[in-house]
Amino acid sequence: MSANQIGIKNHQYRHGYNRRGDRHPLYSIWGGMKYRCFFKDNPAWQYYGGRGITVCNEWLNFENFRNDMEDSYRPGLSLERIDVNGNYCKDNCIWIPRKDQMKNTTRTKKYEYGGESMLLSDWAIKLGFKRSTLSQRLYTYKWSLEDTLTRPIHSRI
Repeated sequence: MSANQIGIKNHQYRHGYNRRGDRHPLYSIWGGMKYRCFFKDNPAWQYYGGRGITVCNEWLNFENFRNDMEDSYRPGLSLERIDVNGNYCKDNCIWIPRKDQMKNTTRTKKYEYGGESMLLSDWAIKLGFKRSTLSQRLYTYKWSLEDTLTRPIHSRI
């Protein structure tokens, strides 16, 4: 697919979201989405286009993306694919806080214990530990996950 077909070159800025010096965050998010999926020179391409993730035909046009997503957008939110293996399209995308979006990548390690699956930082909050304490137990001391999450502070095996 050529750059022109996905709206990267020869833009017509009828929508007013990409005025020089006044780029709307929605326009930047749309551009970033396409850059991750279609351009191999993007370091993140391996996690998106390199895995077969693409953008639906409707969203290759900014105005269609804006019509589908603008009403639910708020500053500080990030575009999230509900199915991390699915494409960017209206039925598979929602807005979530950036800090939550960072937890939902394929590179994020979750730990399952007692029927719950969470990041180590979330386990620390839930259990009242420092994240560094849990990390040290798992990776430095090589404790089991059960011991890491259930032993009281200052407990040694």
